[in-house]
Amino acid sequence: MHKYHKRILYIVGLFTLVITYLLKLVYDAALLNSIMTVLSIIMGFNITAVSTLYSRKFIVNLHKKIDIEIPGQTQLQTLKRYFAISSQTTLATIMYLILYQLLIKNCQYILLSLLDVELLCTSLILPLVSLNICVLVFLLKVFLKGLIYEAEDI
Repeated sequence: MHKYHKRILYIVGLFTLVITYLLKLVYDAALLNSIMTVLSIIMGFNITAVSTLYSRKFIVNLHKKIDIEIPGQTQLQTLKRYFAISSQTTLATIMYLILYQLLIKNCQYILLSLLDVELLCTSLILPLVSLNICVLVFLLKVFLKGLIYEAEDI
């Protein structure tokens, strides 16, 4: 992943974590279900996007070009890494939301801490979703470039 994308993810994640913790946001079950639906759509996009790239000249072109941001790596390898990060982040967030819905009410009584455990766990939801959306935006930029590249020979 490019360094500036890592910086963007770090800033967005940290900013949304601090904001959601300070605002003490609360999510009801309907909102959590909506978030999981959006994440499922993102996962579906990843799977569909990878499958549509097969047998495209855009992929051949990416395989031939070295990524100037990451020496020794082709642009195709970089794209593969973005898909891996997006899929892993999406699956991790979905699992986190499932565990949150199942366990958070019980865990806050079990764990003794100076922090409000429920507030801390709740504060992680928006940053995780924000990271998923950022990586999706990065992938969409690549697809739009590919769309233009494919259309140039028509």
